[in-house]
Amino acid sequence: MNSARKEFRDRLVKMEQKTAGLQDKYQEEIKVMFETQLTRRMKWEWIVTGILSIGFVVLFGTAAIMAPSDFPVLGRLLFGSGAVFGLAWAVLAAVILRRGSVNVTSHGKAAAGMAWCFAVLLMAAVLVLASKHPDRIVGLHMICGVVPFLIIGAVFLLQYRIQEAELKTREKLLEIELRIAELAETLEAKE
Repeated sequence: MNSARKEFRDRLVKMEQKTAGLQDKYQEEIKVMFETQLTRRMKWEWIVTGILSIGFVVLFGTAAIMAPSDFPVLGRLLFGSGAVFGLAWAVLAAVILRRGSVNVTSHGKAAAGMAWCFAVLLMAAVLVLASKHPDRIVGLHMICGVVPFLIIGAVFLLQYRIQEAELKTREKLLEIELRIAELAETLEAKE
């Protein structure tokens, strides 16, 4: 780097100071970026998610308890885990509805994590059950039936990661804009 650029950079860094108004505006824009207020449509989506989740809790919990005695233990555990994941989704829906907003980072991470974990758990359990089934074709049908859930879980996870990267990029751009505005304000005041 030539000396003129280095000197200019050093002068800019020395002039940098935090302006309360710009800092508040930056924090407000960050909050708006990470918190999405629920619209009427979004409220209904989360209400339906909560109702369906409770339905899954009842359905899978009943299936785990009421399954015949010769039903595989791994199958019962799978039904039980389905009830637990349904309960987790119901809790997430209740938290979001109660807050009236979606925190894109924490709620998105929870939703993506639950979808992916359940899909992987389901796939692993079905692979074990299919390998023990006497009829290989039935086992193959079981595996093929679970693959769409694995794909859906992967889509949730990828969508969250893309959204997270986009938010980090937008946050950094806002930070740069704030610094440029502060430097411009400082330069104007000195002139």
